[in-house]
Amino acid sequence: MIGNYRPIAATGDLLLFVREHQTERLLVALNFGSEPVVASLTGFAGAVVLSTLGDREGEIARDSLHLRGNEGLVLEAATVPIRG
Repeated sequence: MIGNYRPIAATGDLLLFVREHQTERLLVALNFGSEPVVASLTGFAGAVVLSTLGDREGEIARDSLHLRGNEGLVLEAATVPIRG
């Protein structure tokens, strides 16, 4: 396996983990339930690069992440603070 895998504590139907390799850091968030969930990600900022529903690419997340039912997202972590 190339890079590192780091699980993030989550409850219920939510699965969160980070994959890191050299300077790249990706957050994977998977909601296996049919109801929307909010993942608390204090200190995290990043942009959606992939969405299972195909409609959220480029969306910015800061400190929390809203996932719809049965949705998965991959976010690229910001290397500098995101303002806005």
